[in-house]
Amino acid sequence: MPLRNLHLGILVVLATTGVTQGHSVQVLYHSSVNFSCHPNFADLNETSAESPALYRLWILPNKDVLEPNTTGRSDVEVLNNGAMLRVKDVSDEDFGLYDCLIEVNRPNRRFTLQRHGINVNGAYFGDLMALKYRGMIITGLIAGAVCFVTMGLFCFMYNKYQARADNQAEEEKAETMDNLTKHAASQKQTTKKPMTEYTNVAYVTDGEEEKDKPSPTQKPMTQHAETADAEDVRGKKEQAPQPPSSATQQQQELRNFAAADGADANIIKTKF
Repeated sequence: MPLRNLHLGILVVLATTGVTQGHSVQVLYHSSVNFSCHPNFADLNETSAESPALYRLWILPNKDVLEPNTTGRSDVEVLNNGAMLRVKDVSDEDFGLYDCLIEVNRPNRRFTLQRHGINVNGAYFGDLMALKYRGMIITGLIAGAVCFVTMGLFCFMYNKYQARADNQAEEEKAETMDNLTKHAASQKQTTKKPMTEYTNVAYVTDGEEEKDKPSPTQKPMTQHAETADAEDVRGKKEQAPQPPSSATQQQQELRNFAAADGADANIIKTKF
């Protein structure tokens, strides 16, 4: 079949030929795919598979036609007299349908079509969870665990240091307050001294105490002298005349009055 009449003949054949579905595959980028092209004699109502196919050709997704022993794109090869098509280094332009047109000669010259496909529904990235995301998830979990442990240790050490600093500050504050209390008490005792003996001075300040100190020629007052002075005061009080009470004074006045009138003083004395 001349090549110049091939495309027109293909259009006529495709319009009148049944399609045998081959297999559609999903492959990763930069991988290789092999498609086979063998006549299905059951579809041709043949009882024997001995009749070989006379002719095969491949129609690519971009509508390029590859015949046996012809060269096309560098990544596509037709092998075994058209019985196999190999697609190498799969890329976006290789996605789509691949049709294999087969010509058989029994009982008459007839054609059949097998259809294959590569990533017909779009690019395929495989099991991302197993191939890509699984490793990323494991790495993320490990990194998160390390960060969590590090932050936990940092917070623990910070809280421990802060608690120790707070306790030290409280101890220093308590010690300062205790020192201030002791200092205030000592200042109060120094300013005023309580009287420890019965003397004629109750409280004296430090300055007055210096003034009131006796000279070396004077003898200090002893407790015996104080006792003697107290007894002298008591004797003077006893020797002093006591004023008469009001009842005694009234009896004396009545006696004087009775004596003046010549009355019996004894009667008045008995009456009163």
